[in-house]
Amino acid sequence: MQQSVYKDYINDSPQLVSNDNHKLVISAYAGAKGINYFTLTLFGSNQVKIHAEFGTLDGGKFTNLHDVDAPEYQTVTRPNATASTSSNDNDSSSTIQSVPAKFIGKWKKTDSFKTESDGKKYEYAKLFHATSNSILLGETYTDCYKYTVSSCKSLGPNDYAVETKVPITNESQTIYLHYYSKDKIGEKFNSSDDFTIFDSRAPVLNYDASEW
Repeated sequence: MQQSVYKDYINDSPQLVSNDNHKLVISAYAGAKGINYFTLTLFGSNQVKIHAEFGTLDGGKFTNLHDVDAPEYQTVTRPNATASTSSNDNDSSSTIQSVPAKFIGKWKKTDSFKTESDGKKYEYAKLFHATSNSILLGETYTDCYKYTVSSCKSLGPNDYAVETKVPITNESQTIYLHYYSKDKIGEKFNSSDDFTIFDSRAPVLNYDASEW
C-alpha cells in the first residue's frame, strides 16, 4: 500500500478484514462516517493488484462513493522485488509520477459572495482541483488552467515540488504543495512566496462551470 497512490488513505486506523494466501482486504475509516476498503491480490511473486472502494456508512450501511479523484485499480511492485514499480509509485529518490493522494480532489478558497440580478447568491473563490495526473488552478467566472503532471518530488513529510507542463505552451512549471490537514492545503509557484491556502472542500455556491 505504501507503494501506491492510496497510501494516504490508510492512515486512519487501518484494519485487516480478511486474508488468504493470495488476497487480503484492508479497511480504513475516513472522517466521521467514511470508510474505504482495499483488496490486494498477489500476481506471480512480486506484482500486487489493488482494488479501492471508497464509501460511507451514513444510513447504517456501506454505500460506494464514485466522486473520489483516485483510480479504482492500481498494480504495483512489492518493495523487495527487483522489477521497477508502476508509474504511480515511489522510486529511490522519493520521486513519483503522480499527485500525492492527499491532495487529490476539489478545494476552494472563498473570496466573497454576491447577490446578482436573478436574486441568487453566487460565491467567488479561488479553485484547486487535482487528479492523479493534473492540477487545475483558477478562479470562479474566469479562465481555469490545467497543468499536466510530469513528476512529483517529496521535499519533506508534507511538502512537495510537482513538475508540470503549462497549458498551450507546454513549458515546464514547478508547483509547490503543502499539506496542513485533511481540510487545508497550500499551493504556490515560487518557493520563496507564501502559500495560497485552500481551506474548504465544500461545493462552490451556485457555480456550475464544466471544467469544475
